Amino acid sequence: MSRPSNDLWIDAEGRTVRFEQWIQSAHGPAHDTVAFKDFGPAESFSAPAMD
Repeated sequence: MSRPSNDLWIDAEGRTVRFEQWIQSAHGPAHDTVAFKDFGPAESFSAPAMD
């Protein structure tokens, strides 16, 4: 197997909007594409309290 090759698209707000990956495995080449959209409102959260 070889190392995967990746492309990442980032929008003006710093969010990942597309990810592509090409890999070569023992079974042959593979290509994945993932698209992110309709992000909705920003979430707010905080870390849980430490015990």
